[in-house]
Amino acid sequence: MEEWRPGLDEIVLRMLQLRQKGYCCSQILLILALDSEHKTNTDLVRAARGLCYGMGSGEVCGCLSAGVRCDDILTQHPDKSACGAIVVATYRKAMEILAAHDRDPGRGRHG
Repeated sequence: MEEWRPGLDEIVLRMLQLRQKGYCCSQILLILALDSEHKTNTDLVRAARGLCYGMGSGEVCGCLSAGVRCDDILTQHPDKSACGAIVVATYRKAMEILAAHDRDPGRGRHG
């Protein structure tokens, strides 16, 4: 994985604000998605807490829930310094995939 160097763009700033409020990686990714649709859903964000830090066990990363173990990431980065880069990259990739399929998350489900 190439080293991530933070750029103070809008997404990174929002992510840092959310982290300072105590949200974890999976919750931040969900809130960013909700933000893009100009929505909030406190109950959904609260429920996503169960995905935090490898579902509380260090297992599957809540942000990369496709077979990446949170403990594997934290073994190399015990201070969780890699987590921010993973959240930003995941969000950007998700937006790229949606755009490639002519989906605008800002339009919502019926837009």
